[in-house]
Amino acid sequence: MGSEKGRYISRQDVREPVGEYPEEKEALFGSLQSKDSSELLLYLDAAYATMSPQQRRATFGEVLDQLRLMVFPGESLIAELEKFREDSINGKYYAPFEINSKNFMYKPPETEEWFDRLADFFRSATLLVEHGQYSTAVAAFEMIYELIDILDSGDEIVFADECGSWMIPIRENECVAAYLKAISCTENAVGFANEAVDLLKRDSRHSFSLKVYDSAMKVGTPEQKAAFAAKVEKLGLPIKGNW
Repeated sequence: MGSEKGRYISRQDVREPVGEYPEEKEALFGSLQSKDSSELLLYLDAAYATMSPQQRRATFGEVLDQLRLMVFPGESLIAELEKFREDSINGKYYAPFEINSKNFMYKPPETEEWFDRLADFFRSATLLVEHGQYSTAVAAFEMIYELIDILDSGDEIVFADECGSWMIPIRENECVAAYLKAISCTENAVGFANEAVDLLKRDSRHSFSLKVYDSAMKVGTPEQKAAFAAKVEKLGLPIKGNW
């Protein structure tokens, strides 16, 4: 992996815009209307193969979300996360290039894929909570945040001019609320307080955009909320930004 990290590939994020031809599109879709479903699936398969993860999410996202628990049931989600972690550490998604004033905003496909996959794991873990699989969801969220910690530590698992969890295409505050609910259903008051405080500390580094304190106070039992509030007060932790 050392030699891979030292290898810089010159890339330019300069692409000629593809022209749009309404007549061609109209003719194409007119022709496709005469195809049977098996033929249309062949075209869809070819289109899917050429799409980036972002394009797949934009096109098929709603359907994928409906199928997510079938694609990643609880037992296989953990296995997939373990493999993803191993691949990340081994440099599968690390694609460095020489940054200059023209290409500094460019993100390699490997980088975009890494963040897209992390978003998918967030969605899957959140769905586990919605289906009452709390213990598996907690394990999944722990692994997701371990990966984010590796990213934030500066380890070279993905490459871009500036990398951070803000690049994950997900509403992370909603996922955190689901995580806290799962913790509430699997931990006693002390355990809930400890886990919620760890998330609150993370939230403080993100301008409290994750709304950890509010979510914890919504999902916790009375005993859990009391233990959490007491620990926050004892440690003197802020619970929101100064605005």
